[in-house]
Amino acid sequence: MKSKVIQAALLILVVLIGFRLYSDDRSIQAQKGIGVDETHPFIMQYRNEFPSHTLLYAAEADLNADDAVDMVIVYNPQGDEKNYMTVLLRDQEKYLRSQETLAPRENIDIQFKNIDEKNPTEFIVSGSKDGNYGYAIYRLENNSEIRDLFCEDMDSCC
Repeated sequence: MKSKVIQAALLILVVLIGFRLYSDDRSIQAQKGIGVDETHPFIMQYRNEFPSHTLLYAAEADLNADDAVDMVIVYNPQGDEKNYMTVLLRDQEKYLRSQETLAPRENIDIQFKNIDEKNPTEFIVSGSKDGNYGYAIYRLENNSEIRDLFCEDMDSCC
């Protein structure tokens, strides 16, 4: 009987510690900000155009080799359980928006790498949902289509 009480107490302790670590992880993501200056002209323009979208993460790079910095953003539309990603391509002082695709729910990270050493530059998106981690490699094609080149467990984190 005493061993069952000890086992139950240990199980409760493990669950509480796990919950605390999960909460801390989400808090760290929230404190990081969106990854770019929130007064960036693209961010301001996007927020004006889509006031019901919550911007979660953004990263900048020249994706289409036109010597202008573009932006990949991850956002959540109000009332939607899923997050989405789109690319904002610089077009003089404004941006052109690509199609959207699903994005991770938590721990979002975006990295840029010219994997095949040809233009356009690929971008790697990683993240998690409920402790399930995944990543995908994307390329922007025709300045509007986000093409999935490779993914691993993205279906479980989006």
